Formats: sequence, C-alpha cells, structure tokens
Amino acid sequence: MTLQPGHRLGRYEILEAIGAGGMGEVYRARDTSLERDIAIKILPDAFSNDPERSSRFEREAKAVSSLNHPHICTLHDIGNDDGIRYMVMELIESETLQSRLARKPLSFEEALEYAIQIADALACAHAAGVVHRDLKPGNVMLTKSGIKLLDFGLAKVQREESGAGVDSETPTQQKDLTSQGAVLGTFRYMSPEQLEGREIDARTDIFAFGAVLYEMVTGKKAFDGASEASLIAAIMESEPDSITTSKALDWIVRTSIAKEPDDRWSSMHDVKLHLQRLSNVDEPDATQPSRGSSVVAWSVTAVAVAVMALVVSLMSGDRSPRRATKRFAIHPPEAATFTWRDSPEISPDGSLLAFVAESAAGIRHLWIRPLDDLEARELPGTEGAEQPFWKPDSRSLGFFAGGYMKRIEIDGAAPKTLTPNPSGKGATWNRDGTIVFSPQLGPLFVISDSGGGLRQVSVLDADRDEFLHRYPVFLPDGRHFLFVVQAAGPKNSGLFLGSVDTQVKKKIGSMPSRAVFVPPEHILFRGEAALMAQRFDLGRLDLAGDPFVVDEAVAGARTFGGATFSVSENGVVVFRPQTTSLSRLVWFDRKGNSLGSIGDPAEYNSLDLAADGTRILVEVLAPETRMGDVWILDDSRDTATRITHDSDWEFGVSWARDDAAIHLEIHTVSGFIRYGT
Repeated sequence: MTLQPGHRLGRYEILEAIGAGGMGEVYRARDTSLERDIAIKILPDAFSNDPERSSRFEREAKAVSSLNHPHICTLHDIGNDDGIRYMVMELIESETLQSRLARKPLSFEEALEYAIQIADALACAHAAGVVHRDLKPGNVMLTKSGIKLLDFGLAKVQREESGAGVDSETPTQQKDLTSQGAVLGTFRYMSPEQLEGREIDARTDIFAFGAVLYEMVTGKKAFDGASEASLIAAIMESEPDSITTSKALDWIVRTSIAKEPDDRWSSMHDVKLHLQRLSNVDEPDATQPSRGSSVVAWSVTAVAVAVMALVVSLMSGDRSPRRATKRFAIHPPEAATFTWRDSPEISPDGSLLAFVAESAAGIRHLWIRPLDDLEARELPGTEGAEQPFWKPDSRSLGFFAGGYMKRIEIDGAAPKTLTPNPSGKGATWNRDGTIVFSPQLGPLFVISDSGGGLRQVSVLDADRDEFLHRYPVFLPDGRHFLFVVQAAGPKNSGLFLGSVDTQVKKKIGSMPSRAVFVPPEHILFRGEAALMAQRFDLGRLDLAGDPFVVDEAVAGARTFGGATFSVSENGVVVFRPQTTSLSRLVWFDRKGNSLGSIGDPAEYNSLDLAADGTRILVEVLAPETRMGDVWILDDSRDTATRITHDSDWEFGVSWARDDAAIHLEIHTVSGFIRYGT
C-alpha cells in the first residue's frame, strides 16, 4: 500500500516516501505531538492480515524497543491504523554502507571501526534475545557518530517462524512472505542453516557479519553467483579468497563464516573483543619455517600505546587510583613500528613521550613526541637504540645502542657515550646525576651521568639461585631504588629494595615485575592480568595494604620482570596493552601452499618440528597466568599430549637425539629438563 503525503496514521503525518523493499515501505513522517520528524515503516499485508503474526510482532517489538544502544536505530512506537500496521523509528539521514561501498571503498581503519560498532550492537541485541536475521550493508547506516543498525524489530519477529520470504537486495522488489517452508533474509548474506530452513540462533548473525566484514575490507562480495542457484551453491560449498592485508582479520572472518554454526564464534561479544584487540595491533608477515621445516605460525603484536591520566585520591580514606576521562592511543611514526622489547617512556614532567620505533629497513631509532602534538621527532645518532630512560629534568635521555650506554639531550645535540655495555635491561637516573643500570646478565651497577668508572650495587645470592637483577627504578629520595630479582623458580624471585650506598637488598613483594613509584604513596606494577597498584610507605620503605587493579593488562615479557608501561610524576600513565596473540599452526609445502592446520588456536611461544615431520613440540601459554606448558602435537595421530604441569618458566623447547632414543629438551630458568619419548 502506497501512502500519499498528508496521510495520517494516528498522530503521525506522512511527508514523503524514502524507501521500499520486500519488508515494507518507509516514509518520512512528522510526529505532530512531539513536533519531530521520524521514519515510519508500513508492514506488508502478510503481517497486517494475520492475527497470530500481528500478536507475535507486538510482543517481539516490545523486546526490541527495550534495546538502548548508540549503534541501534531506536524503535519508538508501533501502531495499527485502519488495518495498516506500522513501526515508528528514529529518522537517520545518511547513506547506507551499501551505497558507500558502491561509491568508494573503505580504508582498513574505517572498516575495522565500523565492524567493532556493528559487533557491539549485535552483541547487545543477542544478550537481550534478539536475533537480526537480515544483516546486510543495506541495513547499516553511516552517520557522523558512527553506524546505525536498522530493521531489528522486523528481523526478530520472524525468528520463530518456520517459513517466510526472501528480502531482495533490489529496493523495489517484493516477495510473498506467506509461503510455507521458504527462507527469510537476503541471499548473499544468509547462512547455510538459513538456506536449508534449519533452526537459527545468534550464530546466524555472526555468519552474515563475517560476510559483511569481508566486503568492507576487500570491496568484494564474500559469496557471489550469476544466479540465485549459483549464489546458494557458493554459500553452501565455497570459500572466499583470503584477506591478504591482515591475516588476523582473515582468521576472524573465516571463523565467522564457517559452514557449520558450531565452528563459528560462540558469541558476537567474542568477535568484538578480537576486533578491538586487532584495532590496536599490527601484524608481521608469517615467518619462514626454521630448520627447514614446513610449519609457520603467525601472531599479532601491539603497535599502539594507551595514555591515561592517573590521580591518586586521599579523600575519605580512599587510597585507590582514579582514572581521569582523558585517554587516547598513540601510533608509531609512518612506515615504522614499535618494538616489543622496549617500554614507551613518559617524561617525569608528563609532557613528552620517548619510544623506540623500527623502520621498514629494520633499523631502530629513538623518537620523542609531545603529548599535545600529533608529530613525533626522530633523535639523530640513536641507531640501534633500546631501553630509553629519562633524566629527572625531562631534558635528557639515556639509552643503550651499539654495545654502549649513551645519553642525549633532546634539543638535538649529538649523543655522548657513557660506558661499554652490550645490552641493558633497565636503567634509572636520579637528580644527583647517578645512574643505576642492569647489564644483559648479572647484578646492578652505578655510573655517573658524565661517565667514568662503574661500581657494583647489588650482589647475586648464590644460595637463592639468583641469576639476574633487572629494571631498577629510583624512589623519591634518590638513594633507594626498586628492582627485580630473577632466581631459578618463582619462590626466590620478586621485587626488591636496593640502595646506592650499600649492596644490601630487601625483598618487598613476590611480583616479578618492574615497579614505578607514583606520588604520593603508590607503586604501579604489572600483575598477572592487569596494571596493578599498591601503597608504598616511604617512611618504612615497604609495601602497605593490598594490591588492586588500575587498568587493563599491560604487555611485557612473561619472565625476567619486563613490563611496557611508565608513569610521570604528575600521574600520566603510558602503557602498551596486552594482546592475546592467538595463532594457528599451519602446514605449508615448499611452494607455499597451505596443507591444513594442526592443533587448536592458542597463544604459542616456541616450537620445534621433530625429524619425522609429524610431531611438533610446542609451548602453549595460559591466558590467565601467562605461564606456559609444553605439549606434543602429533599430526599422524591427530593428538595433543601435555608434557609439563609445573609453574617453572619454560622459554624454549627442542628435540634432541642420542644413540639410544629421541628426547625432548625444555629450557627453563632452572636449567634443562630432558624427557624421553
């Protein structure tokens, strides 16, 4: 039924037609009571003339109207005027994703941003028991504030029906909605179970989402055909070409569009989390197999750091840090990437960020960027830089490069060499010009910022099996410092207190993490699952109270105390978020052809292929603890066997052969462990 301008449906006055399709006609209308323009969709006669469908529609519409989400088009009202059933919706004056893709392709960043918003909207709906069933680019509006997802109410009302019609992509084409046993949705984005008339659930939306996301990223349809029959065959039997710009995104999409619902993501919330992680990461290409094997594993690495303001409130006895709302991400310079081993370092006054970035040629340089500026500046003469650290005046930086510890003034002066040192593992600078630093291995040393001789300020305790002292950080008195002790096993490892005046040290905590003092009375450190804080009594030089979570997980090494965060004296925190680098182990032949995968997606740390070419020795990290255990994946038997069940830090696995048998060796901080096979 076509309505003319001026027609009234209750208090709504029709102004003009703005669209039509198999699911009804859409009009711009005026709400005469609230004096605002809205959108009205007139439902097909199949709904209006069927009492059972009408009753179900009203129940479901009430559920959909309760959805309150910034990326879901709001359903304001439903009504029946002289047999005409209608829906009153938020009026969105913008273009659809379908028209945008036809006019101009999306950038990778735009596609990822829109995908996260769509996933969040669907996750909200699914949590309320609402399934869309007709997700497609034509139902996604692009507005200045982000996407808006349309047609939720109509999609949900048909969820329980055994038969319905097909909503064509052609805007003016109409289909019969009453035929028993037909399917509901848009062919191109329909899941196999929809096409077969099987029971559907939220995973049907996940399939459609994967097809839409593929189209957003590649500019091509995930499934295509010259006819409806060939299109259906493509959905049921074929796979789209790989997304070559992002292996991680390709994996997310392929899991979403798996033929069987049980092989897809279990929820849109999971999809959203993976996309959010990907939005802050960059990916290296798949590395070439080692030792001539044909196994390749890929993972994602972080490329953005988050910045937030941290204010410690002492009001009403509240000792917990409270985060201000100012929070933003910083990305590396063009054609460069952040290095995983180096923490971004905020200056003591909170105005400048120093970081190490690696060029496309693989050369590392030291960069600085004001937090109130979008441009970073490379510091000349810092080739090969790593582990930067600030002088308290925020005008000088120390770093390690080319086998030396160096310092450089940020005003552009050439760097000065302080002392030979192959590779540092943390350094700290006090106001008196004293630097405490950790070499690659062993105890801590002190040197003047003008150079000169070294003096040892810590001693490895052989009785406690200590082998590393790392990541010193001065306390406000400039004499004492916190540092990490690494021993053979976690019992004797942890956070210690040291002094430039004596080699005596005191253990103050079991956390094996670099810790930074935050005025007036807290330290920040990396816990198992988050950035943590705990009170620190400067009078007693010891911890007080219980630790608590400040923010999300912070990236860093699982062992030896690494943690990629820093904090200024005025409470600006910079950190690189921890990302779970789920990987698939994939077999390739020597021509680069994929031969299939082995094992489940997991976070793999190290691996070695057995000489028989069928067994893989691999370390798998537990997401909760970041600790690893060793498994054997046997491709010939399709089995996975766990070898270790301990809390020691494994950091390397390998196969070994002697005259009697084949063994596997596991490298830990306690030494080498050999197992027979």
